[in-house]
Amino acid sequence: MPLRSQLILLVSAIFALIFSINFYLSINNIKDYLENESRIHAQDTATSLGLSLSPYISIKDDTILETMVNSIFDAGFYQEIRLDDIAGNNLVLKQNASTVETVPSWFINLLPMQTMQARSEINTGWVIGGVVSVTTHPGLGYFKLWNQAKETLTYSLAILLAAIFIASMFIQWLLRPLNRIESLANSISKGDYQQITPLPNSPEMHQVALTMNEMSNKVRKTINRLKQQLDQAGRRLHTDSLTGLETRVSLEMEMEERFLSRNPRYLMLIKLHELGAISKHSTPQQVDNYIRAFVSVVQTTLLNHKLSTETFYRLLGSEFIAIAELHSDEQCQALLEDLSKQLNAFGIGRGIDNVAHIGCLKIESELSASELIAAASEAHENAKLIGPNAFTLSTQVKSVRSREAWSKVIQNLLGTGGFTIQTAFPTYNFNNTHEPLFYESVIQFPSDTDIQLGSFIAMSEELGVIEQVDKQVLHKIIELLGRQEHQNTQITANLSLASINSNSFRSEIFNALQERPDIAERIIFSISSYVAHQAGEMFESFVTLAHRLNSKVQIKRFEARFIDMEQLKQSNIDYVRLARDYTQEISSDSSKQSFVEALVSMANIIELPILAESLNNEADRDTAKSLGLNGFN
Repeated sequence: MPLRSQLILLVSAIFALIFSINFYLSINNIKDYLENESRIHAQDTATSLGLSLSPYISIKDDTILETMVNSIFDAGFYQEIRLDDIAGNNLVLKQNASTVETVPSWFINLLPMQTMQARSEINTGWVIGGVVSVTTHPGLGYFKLWNQAKETLTYSLAILLAAIFIASMFIQWLLRPLNRIESLANSISKGDYQQITPLPNSPEMHQVALTMNEMSNKVRKTINRLKQQLDQAGRRLHTDSLTGLETRVSLEMEMEERFLSRNPRYLMLIKLHELGAISKHSTPQQVDNYIRAFVSVVQTTLLNHKLSTETFYRLLGSEFIAIAELHSDEQCQALLEDLSKQLNAFGIGRGIDNVAHIGCLKIESELSASELIAAASEAHENAKLIGPNAFTLSTQVKSVRSREAWSKVIQNLLGTGGFTIQTAFPTYNFNNTHEPLFYESVIQFPSDTDIQLGSFIAMSEELGVIEQVDKQVLHKIIELLGRQEHQNTQITANLSLASINSNSFRSEIFNALQERPDIAERIIFSISSYVAHQAGEMFESFVTLAHRLNSKVQIKRFEARFIDMEQLKQSNIDYVRLARDYTQEISSDSSKQSFVEALVSMANIIELPILAESLNNEADRDTAKSLGLNGFN
């Protein structure tokens, strides 16, 4: 229960206790007053009646005695008036019933009032002639007490409620600084490092607010420092320190995410000719300058053809890859001819006949990154046979199927549901390697086909049917998790950019999973950091939808340049999985260790679980565990 509610409840309880005690004392005082008034009234009546009867008491049969008693009895609230002679014989007796009709019986039982009786002796000369006794009726007292109690209760309750309301408003006003402090703490936990302004006036709250502001500043500075360290470590991994070009790590990641489904594009493998021989006859500084100058020639040529230099990579010491977005083979031919010409001029200026050879091919969606590089290497070898600074443009890359053939294969699979979903690649917590956290979902094709999963996904994206694939995969996952043997299994569902952006896809999964909440809570939607970056606000809304269904969301192939760690925290992401290049051979790579260490430090502050991918040897697993990663597969 919130502190504000507790304080209001406490104050209300105190007010109610005070009200109850005050009400009880007030009613009892009124009762005592009415009883005392009744006693005085009874005595006054008895005295006055005795005086009135004294002239006639000696004549016992005189009717005036009864007449006078009747007149007094009928004029007031009396239970009994009794006139006796000196011998105790009753002369006149008037009585009323003791019931009270206008007052509830529970009230009478709760507050019983005493019946007051008074006596007065009647003198006839010097002799006592009789005794008159008067007993008041409690009905009038109860009636007055009941009305007074109702009136008192009404006003007291009104005052009590008003007091509680005023106290509540005062407590709410008093706790406003505390609410702001709570809001700041919640903001910090979500990665939003605000300040409390203006500061509260009360000394205690003022000091607490100052402390919270200082903490917010320190956390923000710590996060910013860790982000800088993360950026620096990431740049060391992604950027070649000599040339400033992106490395093989960037190339493989980006080809997986961006290049395979976009056409037309061309991949050029450029290898410096006999760099090792040049190194033997030159100083390290001269070799470095030679490589930088070569890179500058290639970049200048790309820019002259209005091409981006961001997709120019250094793989190894002498190997480079450039990916050029061109509209035709003719444009690519013109680029290669110009580049060959520039390399010739570059070599002549340095007395080198053969600077580099270029193997080029058109990127095919069906081929994986490794297959494309292998095909480019083959084209490069052909270029070496042609002559110095030569190139080969391979326009016919060996492909199993044409675009039309792929369209038929994919439509057939979707129409017949000709693939199944299997669980594979379990993810474990480092602290419990016996029970998997969850499994990856893998599409299994019929055994009599030669379909490769990577090619299938890439061609589905290119043909615009990836959303249909994701829908069918999700329904098969639901069917799989509904089986008895998988009743406790958690499994990932990989999603494409098209599916995340599709309202139709969202509507279908919402309807399917809303009917099966027991299955929805065991599905982990897996989205790459590049797709999350591309989807933008649609990604945020999809995460909200997934959490409404009690499903989880995992960011796979995480890269800080695509999506910020703090943004993931604000989105309430459940798992973050690093790209495999960050953790493969991490035990022997200090740059990867620095990157992961910085990432884990930030993740610990914002409470994000970080998982590793493809830790295939014990040394890498031990290193990843020592760096603070939460799990692996």
